[in-house]
Amino acid sequence: MDVSSRYWKICRISSSQKVGYEHCLVPPAQEYLKQIRNLATTDTQAVLLSYFLPKHSAVDAISRAKAGLCLRSYVSEPILKACQKIDNLFSGEKFFTYRDLLPYVLNDDGQTLVIVDQDGKTQLIVDNNGRVRTTAYKFFSVKVLQTFNADLESRMSLDNWAYLQTKQNPELKDFLADFGFKHLSDWALLNRVKAKQFERLSNRDRHLVEVFHTVYRRDRLQQNSKGIKKMSRSLKYPTARNAQRLAQKRCHYPLNSGIDE
Repeated sequence: MDVSSRYWKICRISSSQKVGYEHCLVPPAQEYLKQIRNLATTDTQAVLLSYFLPKHSAVDAISRAKAGLCLRSYVSEPILKACQKIDNLFSGEKFFTYRDLLPYVLNDDGQTLVIVDQDGKTQLIVDNNGRVRTTAYKFFSVKVLQTFNADLESRMSLDNWAYLQTKQNPELKDFLADFGFKHLSDWALLNRVKAKQFERLSNRDRHLVEVFHTVYRRDRLQQNSKGIKKMSRSLKYPTARNAQRLAQKRCHYPLNSGIDE
């Protein structure tokens, strides 16, 4: 899919499609993106984030919500890819497919206008007159945007953040736990990749797995050899040093493994 079209085409669950999802056009997002592009900006995503997040108080609620609709469409792709990757990594060991995971995270209708309040924690629905109200229903795509720190100098890309947050979604993890897959971090998932699964990965994904095995496993062995208390069976997240080494070695490929443009 063309990168720009990701801002106005959203992945939604579809019972009529064999694959379990479909890409739907979001006309309000498409029109709003044209307005943003007319500003001759060089960084569309940065503008959309600045409008959607509550720090930009000069932007009206409807404009903020439409900027958010563009971003919600954008993150739907890595959300889908994360579910497919989990399915792929557990191939042959489980009784579910990625389609069973979609309802937990791909729950955005691509229509409702939503913003977040000033503290960035509460989702609010915006009507056509710009009035806002609270809602009990929470879109996971909005949650991804709420927790994304666009100002952090060393931040992940929005693709990577959406991908990571999907795999850490509590409801999705509870679902996996019902099948005996408990407390599996992203790094534990990487550690489980087997030869047949490795063969099915893209070059980018293979590179990520190889980097992980080179850096993380080596450091864990060194820790054990120095008498450091053995880590639990569920792999924990890498230390800052681990992460720095991983970043250095994966410099030729972005972390958004499985996200094919």
